[in-house]
Amino acid sequence: VTLARPPDLSIVSVQLHKTRVDLAGLMKVLGEHLYSTPTVALRELVQNAHDSCERRRLEDHDDPSAGPRVIVVADPGERTLSIEDSGAGLTADEVERYLATVGAGYTRTLRDREPEASKGLIGYFGLGFLSAFVVADRVEVWTCSYQAPELAWRFVSRDGQTYTLESAPSRPVGTRVTLSLGDRFADLANPLAIRRLLTRYASLLRHPVFCPLDGSFERLGEAVNAEPPPWRDTRAHSDLRQRKLALEFVARFESQFEALCVLPLTQPDADPSEAGPLRGLLWVQDSATYGSSDNRRAWVFVRGMMISDDTRELLPRWAGFCGVVVETDELTPTASREDLQRDSSFDRGQAQIREALIEGLAALARRDPASWRRILTRHNEALLGAALCDDRLFDLIVEAATLPTSQGDLSLERIRERSRGQIYISQAERGGFEELLFRALGVPVVKGVRYAAAPIARRWAERHGIPVIALGTEVSERALFRRVDEQELDDPRIAACLREAFAGSHFTTELEVVLSRF
Repeated sequence: VTLARPPDLSIVSVQLHKTRVDLAGLMKVLGEHLYSTPTVALRELVQNAHDSCERRRLEDHDDPSAGPRVIVVADPGERTLSIEDSGAGLTADEVERYLATVGAGYTRTLRDREPEASKGLIGYFGLGFLSAFVVADRVEVWTCSYQAPELAWRFVSRDGQTYTLESAPSRPVGTRVTLSLGDRFADLANPLAIRRLLTRYASLLRHPVFCPLDGSFERLGEAVNAEPPPWRDTRAHSDLRQRKLALEFVARFESQFEALCVLPLTQPDADPSEAGPLRGLLWVQDSATYGSSDNRRAWVFVRGMMISDDTRELLPRWAGFCGVVVETDELTPTASREDLQRDSSFDRGQAQIREALIEGLAALARRDPASWRRILTRHNEALLGAALCDDRLFDLIVEAATLPTSQGDLSLERIRERSRGQIYISQAERGGFEELLFRALGVPVVKGVRYAAAPIARRWAERHGIPVIALGTEVSERALFRRVDEQELDDPRIAACLREAFAGSHFTTELEVVLSRF
């Protein structure tokens, strides 16, 4: 046996290499495939402008301007879209370090450095500016930093991979980004369309966002986010006025159904230390639903910017007749900022919404019985399923809701009365001979094949010590139809008559007639 000599490790060379990046490929992937819709470019650039205003608020304590603002101007004639802010602006060095560097952003630096003071900042990943190259053939940026207000800079790029930077004539502190839109994205130069998008994306931003329809940067009109959301409204209102404002606010989001009622996500007297990560409003849709209906809508705003309009998992599965608008600083967006990460904060948000919905429905039943009856009428079947998911909902719903029976929809107490102290349930799609007999007797039979009917009836009967008899089983037939011996009959001709009527000549060979009392 010959043993191989081990290698001399002292002569092995180890070299450290840098990973190379194909910038063109990276820009294509990030710019074209990171976002699901080109309209996200508007949201990302408005977000950057808003963060610039917030940065100036934090850093420029001698700010002489009229205040933070963002102006969005669409020019269909020139096929351009411009976003201007009165924020901090950029120096030439910051243009290179942040604007022209993929994945780098001053917002993240500021948030990491001052986490408490910078809670109003929205961005984090440093990718938002890339969205401009999804819709624009050419991007031009004019900027002037508050740190050097006598200097202005002009940045121009066509593809995000190369750019020019030159000094520019003096301008007010802040930044203006102008997109020369590509042919496929000419719709983004429509002022009305842009205003509608801003109402969708930016309605909860704290700094005013203007979208003048005449293309002017001077005649601004009213901001698209002029009206604060109800949970941020510090004005004194009557209960009626508060309810009206809440319904008007919800109507901006719930386009498919009207809101029957609005419920707070956080009670006004709640302890802030025990409050969940969300602020906002819940509502019950004024529509008819079935147990399988799923019309949940969940709008999520992170630091005032809309992230998603369909995060329905935040609502309980049984709440297929509800919608919610939430604002939060704690939920974490994905890199595209079009969805949320499913982490522990998301789980806390789900729990908060579930509790707010249960407590809100209970409070509504006490405070506004008329609205509660309308909810029960429209969503009776869905609420039966909800009652199986939580004991509090069961207590709230079960006495007032109705179950489908052979005599129509009846409350459980009415079913018990008509059934002489028992509950009968049929699991058949079509009524059998037992149901026919019960119909003749005027006794209702619960239709157990319908959504949640059987388990609700069983749980309620068990709680009240009431017998439940399931029709169509051998056990129930023995309980319902006691077999009668012919010797018990007063007249033996009764048996012969029944045999002749039901079986005739087939009695002895094919059919058996069983005599029973019921």
